[in-house]
Amino acid sequence: MYRVIAADDEPMVRKALENLIDWKSLNCNLEFVASNGQELLDYAEKNPPDIVVTDISMPQADGIAVARFMHQNMRQTKVILLTAYADFSYAKQAISYGVVEYVTKTGDFGDVVEAVKKSIQQIEQDRKAQAALQNSSQAARQYTHLITQLKPNSQQLQEQRGGIDLVVETTQYIKQHIDEAITLNQIAAYIGVNESYLSRVFSSRTGSTIKNTINTIKMEKAKELLTNTNLKIYEIAMQLGLENTTYLSRLFHQYTGCTPMEYRNQKKNIP
Repeated sequence: MYRVIAADDEPMVRKALENLIDWKSLNCNLEFVASNGQELLDYAEKNPPDIVVTDISMPQADGIAVARFMHQNMRQTKVILLTAYADFSYAKQAISYGVVEYVTKTGDFGDVVEAVKKSIQQIEQDRKAQAALQNSSQAARQYTHLITQLKPNSQQLQEQRGGIDLVVETTQYIKQHIDEAITLNQIAAYIGVNESYLSRVFSSRTGSTIKNTINTIKMEKAKELLTNTNLKIYEIAMQLGLENTTYLSRLFHQYTGCTPMEYRNQKKNIP
């Protein structure tokens, strides 16, 4: 079951979270409900959760502080922010910390349930990506073993390792860090290879540079967000780790031949 913890400074809301949501039907266990953000963070440090549901306005540590802590220390944890009003002044910060949903409190908590379901989908996607990365690492160790058994400087085997493993690991890294300004240096350091070697092998195996691949993956994600969400253009730019909407628009036009808004309007007009 997925481990859930929550926080809200209103006793009525805490009771509602405990009693109005059928957590078992969601394959979840609501382990702990705190009365403020710091209490929730203290618990989370000792008992890492899968999902956090927290009010955005609380004493000691508010929802944004909770989201920031999770983003920096427990990136696998999904965060859902609650607010008593339809006030999205915090939305920009929430997006930068990878918050799954920003939910206005209602009597039936139906939106919370939908946000939990969305969080679970993202958790499963993350786990599949991690499993694929682990399989790639196992394959890399097998090729490393072959290299040590044969000629130590066998360029052919090194290239095979690069083709099978480095491309997969590079692509996985880009997808998992799509909300950041990714560089070749970061990817090479993460994988543990020389920058020039990674760049050369990646280009020879894919026919594309790493920079172009980063931009392509980000633009595909941009198309998905433009089609399936109502996020503003600046919000999409932040989710993709791009510096501003101008850069997003220029890059998007390069890859699609139209601006983000033109693309969104085209999709809306398709029957």
